[in-house]
Amino acid sequence: MSFHDLVCRPLILPAAVLLAALACGPSVAEPYDPRSIEGDIPTVLDALRSGRPQAALTAIDQLVTAEMAPPGILHYRGLAYADLGNNERALESFLAELALHPGNGRAHGMAADALLGLGRVEEAQAHIDSGRLLATDFPFLVLVAGRAARLQGDAPLARNAYETYLSADTWSPLAAEAHYSLAQLAIEQGDQQSARKHQEQSEHLERIHQYLNRYRQRLAEDPGDTTAALGVAKIFLDLYRSVEQEARFLDQAETGLQRVLDSDPENIAALFDMSFLRMVQERYDEALDGYSAVARLDPLHVGARLNAGMLMRERGRPEEALPLLEQASRLAQDAAPRERALYERARCLEEIQRPLEAAQAYRELLALPPEGSWDAQERLQRLDG
Repeated sequence: MSFHDLVCRPLILPAAVLLAALACGPSVAEPYDPRSIEGDIPTVLDALRSGRPQAALTAIDQLVTAEMAPPGILHYRGLAYADLGNNERALESFLAELALHPGNGRAHGMAADALLGLGRVEEAQAHIDSGRLLATDFPFLVLVAGRAARLQGDAPLARNAYETYLSADTWSPLAAEAHYSLAQLAIEQGDQQSARKHQEQSEHLERIHQYLNRYRQRLAEDPGDTTAALGVAKIFLDLYRSVEQEARFLDQAETGLQRVLDSDPENIAALFDMSFLRMVQERYDEALDGYSAVARLDPLHVGARLNAGMLMRERGRPEEALPLLEQASRLAQDAAPRERALYERARCLEEIQRPLEAAQAYRELLALPPEGSWDAQERLQRLDG
């Protein structure tokens, strides 16, 4: 895992929830947070966050040679070795860090992870016990606890740990691991439905990160690659829609879309996605302006007309929405947008007091193969009545 993957939002984890089955009582030291030195090691952080652990090690060596390395730098040396997959050197660094800062709960968690990688489960468990008391805001420790419980054959504790971890991290590569592990646990319990759900989410997140890493690599090589910038933006919009409706996903998407539009103001895909983003942000006038621009640039664009019509109707402008929805229903080739356009058109006709035409639109919708007719049947019955 990379340093970037470990930076999840804080989560306070009750000990009973996190490691209810642990019986041993670890010694308690004064808590120490290694992030307190991050302002002094920007080069190291940049290398770790961009997936360049060897460059991070070089930067650390330079700081040590210049006698400018702050206390706690061994923690970041351990992170770099962990990113390189060198469990022995990572463990060596984290143990050296713990000799200086016994209260570094994050180092306990990382040492436990390295020990699990070396097959030393009992030793790892001791570090988990200590880490849970010292770093209650470090969700990665919960994932390590799940791995340890899995290796020890404690399925309930492993399941609890993975589910708790996913409450803090919904989308990183580590979240994909948690979903995969939950799928395997569900298979062992004979719960095929749950297994399928977690397996699908794990595969979805893995695909997202494969594409995201590819696009970010392209942008590192060519900052002007608008196709890659658009790809990054679309990934974060997908995360907003399919994983969790978090503002940070929208912020990331907006950065990518603005990057494209600064270079290519008439990029139809970026304009359309930016219009959706503005709609979600409740900046409705900007969203409508964007959809209008897309419709002007592409006379056959169904989505721009459909979304603009839906937005106008919801904003109390059904007469203006109606022609856009009529165009969308005629242009749509796929079932889902055509059904939605017909439904929204029927709603507009109802709202402007044209009940006979509205009823006919609902009948046309209900004659299609059942996909998502919403409340069309009930509305038609009311109109007929």
